[in-house]
Amino acid sequence: MKTCTKCKEAKVVAEFGRDKKGRNGLRAICKTCKREEFTAHRLANKDKFNDYSKKWYAKPENAVRVRGYWLTRKFNITLADYDNMFAAQKGCCAICGTQDSGGVGPHFNVDHCHTTGVIRGLLCISCNTGIGNFKDNPDLLTTAISYLEKHL
Repeated sequence: MKTCTKCKEAKVVAEFGRDKKGRNGLRAICKTCKREEFTAHRLANKDKFNDYSKKWYAKPENAVRVRGYWLTRKFNITLADYDNMFAAQKGCCAICGTQDSGGVGPHFNVDHCHTTGVIRGLLCISCNTGIGNFKDNPDLLTTAISYLEKHL
Protein backbone atom coordinates (compact mmCIF):
# COMPACT_ATOMS: atom_id res chain seq x y z
CA MET A 1 0.00 0.00 0.00
CA LYS A 2 1.09 3.55 -0.71
CA THR A 3 -0.49 6.87 0.26
CA CYS A 4 -1.13 9.52 -2.38
CA THR A 5 0.34 12.88 -1.37
CA LYS A 6 -2.53 14.75 -3.03
CA CYS A 7 -5.74 12.93 -2.04
CA LYS A 8 -4.15 11.34 1.07
CA GLU A 9 -5.76 7.98 0.33
CA ALA A 10 -3.92 4.70 0.83
CA LYS A 11 -4.00 2.76 -2.42
CA VAL A 12 -2.45 -0.34 -3.92
CA VAL A 13 0.86 0.16 -5.70
CA ALA A 14 -0.76 -0.49 -9.11
CA GLU A 15 -2.63 2.83 -8.66
CA PHE A 16 0.64 4.78 -8.96
CA GLY A 17 2.52 5.52 -12.16
CA ARG A 18 6.22 4.78 -12.53
CA ASP A 19 8.82 7.48 -11.92
CA LYS A 20 12.51 6.62 -12.16
CA LYS A 21 13.42 9.63 -10.01
CA GLY A 22 10.86 8.97 -7.27
CA ARG A 23 11.41 6.98 -4.15
CA ASN A 24 10.76 3.29 -4.78
CA GLY A 25 10.33 4.06 -8.52
CA LEU A 26 6.74 5.30 -8.19
CA ARG A 27 5.07 8.70 -8.45
CA ALA A 28 4.05 10.44 -5.25
CA ILE A 29 0.48 11.00 -6.46
CA CYS A 30 -1.92 8.35 -7.71
CA LYS A 31 -2.96 7.91 -11.34
CA THR A 32 -6.41 9.41 -10.69
CA CYS A 33 -4.97 12.59 -9.17
CA LYS A 34 -2.33 12.81 -11.91
CA ARG A 35 -5.04 12.52 -14.57
CA GLU A 36 -7.07 15.29 -12.91
CA GLU A 37 -3.95 17.45 -12.61
CA PHE A 38 -3.07 16.96 -16.28
CA THR A 39 -6.65 17.63 -17.43
CA ALA A 40 -6.71 20.90 -15.47
CA HIS A 41 -3.32 21.88 -16.91
CA ARG A 42 -4.49 21.06 -20.42
CA LEU A 43 -7.67 23.11 -20.04
CA ALA A 44 -5.71 26.04 -18.62
CA ASN A 45 -3.31 25.88 -21.60
CA LYS A 46 -5.80 24.92 -24.31
CA ASP A 47 -4.33 27.17 -27.03
CA LYS A 48 -0.83 25.85 -26.42
CA PHE A 49 -1.98 22.22 -26.69
CA ASN A 50 -4.09 22.94 -29.80
CA ASP A 51 -1.19 24.70 -31.54
CA TYR A 52 1.14 21.83 -30.72
CA SER A 53 -1.35 19.27 -32.08
CA LYS A 54 -1.90 21.19 -35.30
CA LYS A 55 1.84 21.50 -35.89
CA TRP A 56 2.39 17.82 -35.11
CA TYR A 57 -0.36 16.58 -37.44
CA ALA A 58 0.77 19.00 -40.19
CA LYS A 59 4.03 17.09 -40.57
CA PRO A 60 3.56 14.53 -43.35
CA GLU A 61 5.52 11.80 -41.55
CA ASN A 62 3.24 12.10 -38.50
CA ALA A 63 0.07 12.06 -40.58
CA VAL A 64 1.24 8.83 -42.24
CA ARG A 65 2.09 7.30 -38.84
CA VAL A 66 -1.35 8.13 -37.46
CA ARG A 67 -3.12 6.85 -40.57
CA GLY A 68 -1.13 3.62 -40.52
CA TYR A 69 -1.87 3.16 -36.82
CA TRP A 70 -5.57 3.82 -37.35
CA LEU A 71 -5.84 1.37 -40.27
CA THR A 72 -4.09 -1.32 -38.25
CA ARG A 73 -6.11 -0.69 -35.10
CA LYS A 74 -9.54 -0.33 -36.68
CA PHE A 75 -9.37 -2.64 -39.70
CA ASN A 76 -6.31 -4.84 -39.06
CA ILE A 77 -4.69 -3.81 -42.35
CA THR A 78 -1.42 -2.04 -43.06
CA LEU A 79 -0.88 1.10 -45.06
CA ALA A 80 0.55 -1.13 -47.81
CA ASP A 81 -2.68 -3.20 -47.80
CA TYR A 82 -4.69 0.01 -48.22
CA ASP A 83 -2.41 1.18 -51.05
CA ASN A 84 -2.77 -2.20 -52.81
CA MET A 85 -6.58 -2.00 -52.57
CA PHE A 86 -6.46 1.58 -53.86
CA ALA A 87 -4.31 0.50 -56.84
CA ALA A 88 -6.56 -2.51 -57.55
CA GLN A 89 -9.56 -0.15 -57.67
CA LYS A 90 -7.58 2.19 -59.97
CA GLY A 91 -7.90 5.02 -57.43
CA CYS A 92 -11.70 5.08 -57.65
CA CYS A 93 -14.65 4.39 -55.38
CA ALA A 94 -15.69 0.72 -55.69
CA ILE A 95 -19.36 1.69 -56.20
CA CYS A 96 -19.67 4.99 -58.11
CA GLY A 97 -16.19 5.13 -59.64
CA THR A 98 -15.38 8.69 -58.58
CA GLN A 99 -11.77 9.63 -57.90
CA ASP A 100 -12.84 12.21 -55.30
CA SER A 101 -13.07 10.77 -51.78
CA GLY A 102 -15.57 13.47 -50.83
CA GLY A 103 -14.10 13.68 -47.35
CA VAL A 104 -11.76 16.05 -45.56
CA GLY A 105 -8.65 14.31 -46.87
CA PRO A 106 -7.80 12.52 -50.09
CA HIS A 107 -8.33 9.03 -48.66
CA PHE A 108 -11.29 6.77 -49.33
CA ASN A 109 -13.21 5.07 -46.52
CA VAL A 110 -12.50 1.41 -45.80
CA ASP A 111 -15.84 -0.34 -46.26
CA HIS A 112 -16.28 -3.39 -44.07
CA CYS A 113 -19.00 -5.69 -42.78
CA HIS A 114 -19.85 -4.64 -39.24
CA THR A 115 -20.82 -8.20 -38.34
CA THR A 116 -17.84 -10.15 -39.65
CA GLY A 117 -15.26 -7.37 -39.98
CA VAL A 118 -14.45 -8.47 -43.54
CA ILE A 119 -13.20 -5.60 -45.69
CA ARG A 120 -15.15 -5.17 -48.92
CA GLY A 121 -13.37 -2.26 -50.59
CA LEU A 122 -12.69 1.47 -50.58
CA LEU A 123 -15.62 3.86 -50.96
CA CYS A 124 -16.14 7.60 -51.26
CA ILE A 125 -17.88 9.20 -48.32
CA SER A 126 -21.26 9.35 -50.12
CA CYS A 127 -21.34 5.66 -51.00
CA ASN A 128 -20.03 4.60 -47.60
CA THR A 129 -22.63 6.72 -45.81
CA GLY A 130 -25.38 5.43 -48.11
CA ILE A 131 -24.55 1.80 -47.37
CA GLY A 132 -24.33 2.61 -43.67
CA ASN A 133 -27.71 4.33 -43.70
CA PHE A 134 -29.20 1.22 -45.26
CA LYS A 135 -27.59 -0.83 -42.47
CA ASP A 136 -25.71 -3.07 -44.94
CA ASN A 137 -29.06 -4.67 -45.80
CA PRO A 138 -29.38 -5.73 -49.48
CA ASP A 139 -33.17 -6.06 -49.13
CA LEU A 140 -33.49 -2.42 -48.08
CA LEU A 141 -31.27 -1.36 -50.98
CA THR A 142 -33.38 -3.40 -53.43
CA THR A 143 -36.53 -1.77 -52.05
CA ALA A 144 -34.91 1.67 -52.42
CA ILE A 145 -34.00 0.89 -56.04
CA SER A 146 -37.60 -0.15 -56.77
CA TYR A 147 -38.86 3.02 -55.12
CA LEU A 148 -36.54 5.23 -57.19
CA GLU A 149 -37.42 3.46 -60.45
CA LYS A 150 -41.15 3.81 -59.68
CA HIS A 151 -40.81 7.58 -59.15
CA LEU A 152 -38.56 8.47 -62.10
